[in-house]
Amino acid sequence: MSLTCENDERAADGAAPATECSTRLAAGPASAAAAEPAVESSDGPAVKLAVPPASPAPPESPVPAAPVPKRQHRWLAAAAGVAAAFSAIQVISMVIGVLLVLVTQAGAVVDQAVASGAAISEADVDMALERVLEVLDDPSSIQMALIAVGGQLLALAVMYPWWRHVARRSLMPRIDAARMPVGPVRAGAGLVLLGFAVQIVLGVVLTLVLPLFPETSAEYDQLMAPATGDAVLIEMVSVAILAPLLEEVACRGIMLEYALRWAHPAWRGAKGASCVAAPPPAATASACGEGSLTAPVPAAACPGAAPVPAVATVSVPAPAVGMRAFWIANVVQALLFGLMHGNIVQGLYTFATGLVLGFLYWRLGDLRYPILLHFGLNASSYLVDPLSELLYACVPESLQFGAYALVGIVALAVALQMLAPVFRPAGQGGEAAASA
Repeated sequence: MSLTCENDERAADGAAPATECSTRLAAGPASAAAAEPAVESSDGPAVKLAVPPASPAPPESPVPAAPVPKRQHRWLAAAAGVAAAFSAIQVISMVIGVLLVLVTQAGAVVDQAVASGAAISEADVDMALERVLEVLDDPSSIQMALIAVGGQLLALAVMYPWWRHVARRSLMPRIDAARMPVGPVRAGAGLVLLGFAVQIVLGVVLTLVLPLFPETSAEYDQLMAPATGDAVLIEMVSVAILAPLLEEVACRGIMLEYALRWAHPAWRGAKGASCVAAPPPAATASACGEGSLTAPVPAAACPGAAPVPAVATVSVPAPAVGMRAFWIANVVQALLFGLMHGNIVQGLYTFATGLVLGFLYWRLGDLRYPILLHFGLNASSYLVDPLSELLYACVPESLQFGAYALVGIVALAVALQMLAPVFRPAGQGGEAAASA
């Protein structure tokens, strides 16, 4: 009996990849015989491949367990590399944007000098540079909003094909409609409402905590200054649409996948494997009446019996990713997600939201769901001021802050009730595939 491994292309369709069968069959043909894979012939009953017992291995040389290859650690570096690439694209887009602003201002100086017939003076150059610095110091300007959108589009053009390539051999469980813990409409509405509730609760927490750190509060207020004029619509597209799409593709789609490959030792990078058991050419197993064969029998021994195919293929699924490995990987991607934002306030709350977004992707098996939550969180930031004004008009001043917090708590309770099956460890959907 010979044992070989062949590639299985099922993972290209998004199914869970199969692990290398060398580990399971390392003890030789005898271990394959213990599994006794049933083979169904086209004309006869199911039979079992029979394998002559192999001689036992010497006690002093047991077959060692397959060690975790050192190259596994490259996936941790790859996850960090995604964050570095994301930040590098933002820096490149910023440099390009600054150069465009500088060229625009320089062109305005030249046009003014040509119109007046005077030579360009040093004062004109200094004025152009001052205008460039004013643009850079005002994050709410239309120029900065356009630079941000340009950087996001450039990053999306890089990250989306990257994610599609990585997703071909993803460790993420695929959840079909029958195993979804909640319907798609209810899940979508609940996630958008959850994003709104988190935005309100987060605003209450920051209002209470940031005054304790005046310098950090001032930096955060300047960074989060709302856009004005024509830049408002551009910023809304950037914050509410492009940011959720881009960051989920990069962080949950790519970084979490790489972190899972690092945290899950059984992943070997193959598309999959099948264990193939081939009977020796001298004897062809045949179906002799009912039941299973216990030993290879020449075809002539059973006249008229249908021969069993010479090669039987047994699929070996990849070992499931345990919850411990998932949470290690999820913490890694959430930490990188927080570091990507470049300031301590955003870094802290994006780390927390990154954990939830990663869990949603794992639990529901579809990147669209964390994108919806991210959209609800970012888009609701534009509802904070109108909601505050409404409360200030209807509620006495002494109760305004409490009423605002109450709205967030009620919205959070309703959203969690809608999404209770998602967060409940029911042992279904993603949990079934994630349990070790």
